[in-house]
Amino acid sequence: MKILIVDSHGSHAPVVKLIQSLGAYDIVYYSDTRSAPLDELSAFTRVSRILTLLHTHSRSHISVAVLVGRGMSSPPRDAIELGASRAGIKLIHSADLLTERACYMPRPGGLCLIGDSCLTKADLRDRLGRRELFEIRWCRIAPVYGLDEPLGPILKGWARSVGGYVLATPDNTRVAAQIARHDPGADIVDEHEHLALALAERLPESPAGQLRVCVTEQTHAVSALIKSRLAMKDVLITEMGLLEPAPTEGPFAISLDADGEPA
Repeated sequence: MKILIVDSHGSHAPVVKLIQSLGAYDIVYYSDTRSAPLDELSAFTRVSRILTLLHTHSRSHISVAVLVGRGMSSPPRDAIELGASRAGIKLIHSADLLTERACYMPRPGGLCLIGDSCLTKADLRDRLGRRELFEIRWCRIAPVYGLDEPLGPILKGWARSVGGYVLATPDNTRVAAQIARHDPGADIVDEHEHLALALAERLPESPAGQLRVCVTEQTHAVSALIKSRLAMKDVLITEMGLLEPAPTEGPFAISLDADGEPA
């Protein structure tokens, strides 16, 4: 059985590597490297993009589609769920697997997302209640990441106002060590490890494991980044080019209103 993992911007490639280490899976890993992160697009555009992706890859006879990455689960889901149901594809949203664990914090305080987490305010709104949400996007700390303690000043400033941290960075182990030094006792969740374990429990294994990687636009920099995040130097990466227009026939041909809901 073939599994499609759609990563909105390639930041969750480590999840794929971890899943492979847990069993034999036939995985097609896709990253839209040409477009802006989906969370920066309108709801209509996000839903249309996801429908097009699923339509394109459904021809490869996938049985499970996993939507990973920021913005993949925040658009309205009705049209996406409808199309997947029509196509006989089991749909898994990564944010659903992470939300409950992220909001379980033994220590009082808010929740801090560090890096390119697949969680958004919309995913957490009902779970957090009055607790505050802090976010440190990777682009903010990447320029100073060469320093020994790039997060030190930020963590010291928050003192004990944060109860737990969710990490989705290129080096979660290093970031977790910094948090443990500056904020001992805080709950720390490695997003990549948690998602890999949760997905491995739900994905069908295959007689022989296989990984195919495809991107919208392939450049030397894109290839190097994906290979680095997958921790695989020799993996073959293919380029799909521009995505097809929104499907006009088949199970994913769904008319949408301006809010991305079925019209």
